[in-house]
Amino acid sequence: MKQWDNAMQSGRDFLALIRARDWWDSKLTFPLGVAYALAWRLHIPAHNLWSPLLLLMAAGITCAIFASIFNDLLDQREDRLAGKTTGMMRLSPAGQRATLAAVLASMTATAFLLRHNLAALLLYLSMWLLFTAYSLPPVRLKERGVWGALCLAVGEHLLFALLTIVLIAPKGGPAPAVWIGGMSVWAIAFGLRSTLWHQLDDARNDRVTGTATLGARRDPVFLRRLGERIVFPIELCAFGVILVLSGSSIAWILLAFYVALEWLRTRYLAANVTIVAPAVNFRFAMLEYYQFFFPVAYLLEYARVEQGAWVLLAAQLLLFPAPGWLMISHVAHILRWRVLSRIIHRWRRLTHNS
Repeated sequence: MKQWDNAMQSGRDFLALIRARDWWDSKLTFPLGVAYALAWRLHIPAHNLWSPLLLLMAAGITCAIFASIFNDLLDQREDRLAGKTTGMMRLSPAGQRATLAAVLASMTATAFLLRHNLAALLLYLSMWLLFTAYSLPPVRLKERGVWGALCLAVGEHLLFALLTIVLIAPKGGPAPAVWIGGMSVWAIAFGLRSTLWHQLDDARNDRVTGTATLGARRDPVFLRRLGERIVFPIELCAFGVILVLSGSSIAWILLAFYVALEWLRTRYLAANVTIVAPAVNFRFAMLEYYQFFFPVAYLLEYARVEQGAWVLLAAQLLLFPAPGWLMISHVAHILRWRVLSRIIHRWRRLTHNS
């Protein structure tokens, strides 16, 4: 029993070290949705997706771990000033070097696996380079205002989505130029909005530590208006292009369900749907749809025509269970306390009066 507890604690420590909570559901599900939508658009058989999807996951996981480890390694002074304790800070200098070496070895191995697809290899190396430039002095784009925000939007979203295309498209033919354009605009707009939200949320700590991020340097009202009035409308329009060209009725049905569910959350669960500005009990607009409903929609489309697609759907739900469970818990709570309770109350009144 003690060995099991030690193993579980080691696992939790490792997940904290690589900051998996910050990127597992929010970053990896994004390109998977792109992959399924493109595969459906190009009529690629579901069984042909396993190899490119595994490469995509390897690239995403190794890049995310590197970005987390490298940033924490170089931000130790700032984190101490902000009162934070990261996983890297708990390691000895030798442990930090060994951890970074292991991550770099895993990235090198992933690059080796991508060597037969030159475009994919170059995109992966570009992501690696951007995440390095974001944290490493003297370039350190993190402290160069808008360039740091664009670096994250491009590295975490645009290049990741383009990597998805060059891995998936060879299985079915060239992707339509308009589809690629819409996806690119959507990716960079959503990435920029996510970065604005994160930097506005961290603005106070960044000012305390002297970290010149965009959120710390610019007026928060201006950044909020930029995100709400320019970035978010562009994001929605580009995403609409993707949905139209991808040709999935289920994606539209789930979009309507998502909008209705968010409205119910604001009414019954005191949720605050936010576009950019941080808020108490916030719901980041469209994030749940991108994380959960978007990839599931196209896997359900596949499952209507291919039995093997159910395996892909099961794998998606098992690997990324949190968004689905949260959605189910909210629906169950609303049904129990706002629908069933009223029905029971009225039934009791009727039986009492009779």
